Formats: sequence, C-alpha cells, structure tokens
Amino acid sequence: MTRETREYEVATYDELTEEQQQEVISNYQDINTDDDYWVDDVNDDHVALLEDLGFNGVKIAYSGFWSQGDGASFTCSSVDVSKYLEAKDLTKEFNLVVKALESDNLHISIDINRNHSRYYHEKSTTVNMDYTLYDEDSDDEALTSKELEKQLSDLEEYITEDVISLNKAIYRDLEASYEYLASDESIANTLKSNDYMFNLKTLKID
Repeated sequence: MTRETREYEVATYDELTEEQQQEVISNYQDINTDDDYWVDDVNDDHVALLEDLGFNGVKIAYSGFWSQGDGASFTCSSVDVSKYLEAKDLTKEFNLVVKALESDNLHISIDINRNHSRYYHEKSTTVNMDYTLYDEDSDDEALTSKELEKQLSDLEEYITEDVISLNKAIYRDLEASYEYLASDESIANTLKSNDYMFNLKTLKID
C-alpha cells in the first residue's frame, strides 16, 4: 500500500480575505438553519404565551418561507374560557358569559383543529365552540337572555379573529428568526465562534 501525504494551508475565518469570507459564507448558507433547534426556541415562547391565555394542548406547525400558502398556525385540545377572558381583559365585555360560568350554569367547550392537510397559514385552522346551559328555566336574566346568546356568538367570533392574529405573530417571529440566522452576519459569527479552520484551496471547513 502506498501512502501519500498532502499538505495544504488552512486559515481561520478572520485570516481570510474579504472575498474568501464571502465564498465561505456562501458555502455554509444553511449552517444555522439546517436543523430545527431555532424553530423550537421560537415555538416554545409562543406555546408558553398561548398557555398563559388559556389554550391547552397547543401544537404549532409552519411552512416557510416566501412561497404561496406559507405561514404558521396552532391547534389546541381545549380553551380555559375564564382564563382567556381574564388574560385578554374581556370580563366586562362578556360579563354575562362570566356570570353564567361562575354560577356553573354554563359549560363551554372549545378546541382548534386543522382544516387543511397541506397548508399551515393563519387561516388553516378552525375554532370549534359548543356550549350547554344547565338552567334554561332560571329566573336570572343573565342565564336566559338573548344577550347571553349574543355574547356567546360574539365570543366565538372574537376568538376566531384572535387566533388568526396569534398565528400571524408566530409566523412573523419564525420568519424574523430565520432571516437573522441566514444573514451573512449571523453565519460569520457562527464560523468565528466555533474556531473553524478553512482549507485555503477549497474554502471548506478542514
């Protein structure tokens, strides 16, 4: 067996010329985004926010970026309506709903499901809301009035619009994080902070 020893020069990122640095950045354009750790960081923040709003069993999905149908959206197994109204400062606007819930005469069941198998944009989920009044014969107008029914209808509409806004916020943060990580500045920082050495002939990590 014949063994051949080849020698070649290597250099750190800072030792490269500006032209060489640009080529290295081009060679490693995906170094910060080739796994999903950065997605998890963004999603974890939004899951915590959604849980604080009363959404339970949250799952986020997305597709991106810059193609038709791209976006982000979340599903959830249930919504704590009392917690949601409190967190959104809506207890006065939906005062009859609050009163009926506190008196245990109203049960509201809400979940959010995906309505499209191919896309994850902000309108790709549906809010499903059902409610049951346990004391329709009550003398309390708060439990029997048309105004309560209207508030329940308005609440479903409010949550539906809010979910769309929340979905848009998730996608904005994902897109912003991706754009930063894919920027020349961020790639250069990664290459420098890891003390990579580059083959001066190939400009690849040695």
